[in-house]
Amino acid sequence: MNASYQYIVVPDATPQEMASASANNRNIRILSNTPDLQGVMHDGLNICQLVFYKAGEVEISDGYTVKMDSPGMAMLKMNEVRIDELSISDPSRKLTRVTLTIPGIYNTRGENFRTLPDKNKNSTLIIIDLPTDVYAGSSVTIKL
Repeated sequence: MNASYQYIVVPDATPQEMASASANNRNIRILSNTPDLQGVMHDGLNICQLVFYKAGEVEISDGYTVKMDSPGMAMLKMNEVRIDELSISDPSRKLTRVTLTIPGIYNTRGENFRTLPDKNKNSTLIIIDLPTDVYAGSSVTIKL
């Protein structure tokens, strides 16, 4: 049987708060809930959280697709349809680099990342070096 379910964890909420909030799903949209990819978007906070169990892609809004080349986790802090901040991690602690493709043109670089914009596709490939040794598995946060 291919049954599925969805749930959210809401700390420190009373039963009354949960009852009133469950009618509007707390501004949370389920983007994907498959064995390969789980993703949610909180429209009130403009935060998208994605868990890639293998390389894949997910549409986070109409025509706005995020792709990751490997397993990993991503959190995108959005400003309308632009990404302001991106946090990436590899909980498996095996990878040293991750690439992510996002819509839009971003032309920046930092200590542990660089962007390769593609104006023809209106997208940007972001190459992110991940922490190693005792810091393996830690998140990398970059401002775009």
